[in-house]
Amino acid sequence: EYLGEISGKRKQRYQDLAVQFSTFPAKLQDADRKIRKNKYLIALLCRDDPYSAMKYCHPSVRTEFCSNKDVVMDMLQHDGRVLEFVAGELKQDFDIIRLALKKDSRSSVSILKEFLTPEKFLGMLMEETDRELLSTAIVLMPNIIRHPQFLDVPCAMDVLASVLTQRQHQNIRDILTPELFQSDADFARTLKAYDAKFWRFETKDKLADYDSMKKAVSECWKVLEFCSPELKKNADIVLLAVSQNGLALNYADPSMRKDVNVALEAVVQNIGALLLVDESFKDDFYFAR
Repeated sequence: EYLGEISGKRKQRYQDLAVQFSTFPAKLQDADRKIRKNKYLIALLCRDDPYSAMKYCHPSVRTEFCSNKDVVMDMLQHDGRVLEFVAGELKQDFDIIRLALKKDSRSSVSILKEFLTPEKFLGMLMEETDRELLSTAIVLMPNIIRHPQFLDVPCAMDVLASVLTQRQHQNIRDILTPELFQSDADFARTLKAYDAKFWRFETKDKLADYDSMKKAVSECWKVLEFCSPELKKNADIVLLAVSQNGLALNYADPSMRKDVNVALEAVVQNIGALLLVDESFKDDFYFAR
């Protein structure tokens, strides 16, 4: 619409100016007032660098451009930082928020935090579910998972599980709470299957249940670390763990290091476990043989 307002020599002149300002955007702020107010020129600049165009153009043009949702959406396609100049009411438009976060998430989230509360954001997601946007929000605003409304968002736990099973987002585990972990059985199962360290969020009753923990340890020896103190003394469970990796002895109760069967199995599986077994075995000829 703006690009169709000028024709002829004036059009060529502004096109030449656009080339100059595209190379040195900051020069626009020192340009003549008429140039900074020329919508055709600013529209040309927006095609390549909308952020600089909005930053250095005349305030009246900025206000007009950034109050038009279609224009804003077009500029955000090129640079999410344009959100900085968008009119207040449009900053709460779900389409604009979604596009800004996807295009320039790091800078956009700092702008959004100024006026978009977790309640407002989660409320939007409850009305219109967007898995990709929720995933982005969890990565950029991890504390959002602790908000009471988080569980009300459709597929929230499924998306959170997807984020937590990506190695680059392991820092989010520190924000995960036992209550949130235990609120969804499928969620808990997915995370425990991905990494045994998620067992630390389980209930004490579950970690003390012989059958459950025996099965879990048989599938992954690292689970022994999170078993109850009583189960760490259980020879059957400890044997299951050391039969996979002798270093599992490190997670067992110290008394297990004196159990000859456990000690032998641990050393057979991993010679490094020789550093963990009781000192008395190290002078035992038959044990050494």
